[in-house]
Parts: sequence; structure tokens; C-alpha cells
Amino acid sequence: MVTALHSAASFSRARRHVLQFQRAESFVRRPPPPPLPRTPNRYYSHDKRADADADAPDEIMRHRRHYSISGRGERSAVTMETNTGHTISTDVPVKMGGKDSGPQPVEHLLAAFIGCTQATAIYVGRNMVPRLNINGMDFDIRAYRDERGALMPPTMDELPSVPARLQRVYGTVTVHFEESSAVTKERLRILAEQTEARCPVANMMHASGCVMDIEWVNGSES
Repeated sequence: MVTALHSAASFSRARRHVLQFQRAESFVRRPPPPPLPRTPNRYYSHDKRADADADAPDEIMRHRRHYSISGRGERSAVTMETNTGHTISTDVPVKMGGKDSGPQPVEHLLAAFIGCTQATAIYVGRNMVPRLNINGMDFDIRAYRDERGALMPPTMDELPSVPARLQRVYGTVTVHFEESSAVTKERLRILAEQTEARCPVANMMHASGCVMDIEWVNGSES
């Protein structure tokens, strides 16, 4: 019995040392990966900002959150796996040359915006003073883009004169609060503003030049 307890304690101490080492390792600054070799059969899309990004201060590097995804495409369909163990698939409609076997990539983008908004709003509401407890949220989100940005015939010397990005994302976000939450119009505005500023997907859409026109509604009043 004593030997078993001693072994369990030793294992626990070893486990703590491993966890401490892993946490320390996560903050170690590692050099950027070596540049891809320049060969006639390879194109390397390199943004010069990546050079400065690799030399970011330690304070920025230690807060950096990384994501990883791999994929395999056949014709217009792609199946992807995330480093967190989830599978994602995309395709395009038959009229665009696909088989419509999965959501379009832009639909995934809008779905990411909705999921990110939901998770971020819960976090923001929980940290407001007094707290805003959210029971659930309903989304009705729409968007449009100019097809010419993607469909203009490719040429050797010119890029499309029309941006391919989404031009406008609009719709409503209806938030259902717990009865104990005191929700005023001003607090709903703060919730919406703080959520849109902290959601990585919404932040990226804003930065691209996409017009974000989202109405936030207090669903508990209806």
C-alpha cells in the first residue's frame, strides 16, 4: 500500500514537471521557418509584412494563438481537417462546375462569423458589470459580393479591377437574455460594439473593407 502511494505521488510530481515544461515551452520564441526554395515550378506568395511579423517582440509572441488546417481537393470539392480533430468540407453549386456536395467557402465564412459572434458575445456579457447573462442568440445574416472580382477572365498582366471580397454583410442578431439581466439600449450597444471588436472573424471582415451592417435586437422584449 505504501509503495503504491509512493508510486502515485512520484507519478503526480513527474506529471507536474511535464506540464510546467510544456507551459514554458509554449512561450519559447522559435525562429521562423526557412524560406521555401525558389524553383521554376514553385510560386511563393510572400507578404513583406511577414518579415516584420517574425521579429515581433516577445510580449506579442507569447500571446499569439495559432491555428492549423490541412486539406485535399478534388475538382471543386475540398475536405479539410483541423488540428483540433474536426472535418470540414466545401464545394460549389452545379452551375459553377461543382457537385454541391457541401457548403460554399463563402457560406463557411459567414458561418464562422456567426459562430465567432456567439462565442464572443457570451464572453463579453459574462464580463460586463453588471453581468449580462445570455440564454441564446438567433442570427439572420446575409451578404453579397460582385461576381466580376472572381469571374473576370484571367490575363497575364492584369488583376481584376473589382475586389473579389464580400462587399456587405448585413442582417440581425437577436439576443435572448436571462430574466435577471437588466438590459438597456445602451448596454445592448456596448455588448454589440465590444463583441464586433473582439471577434477575430468580424475584425478581419472590417479590415478587408467589407461593410458590416448588423442590427442587434433584444429578444427578451418580444
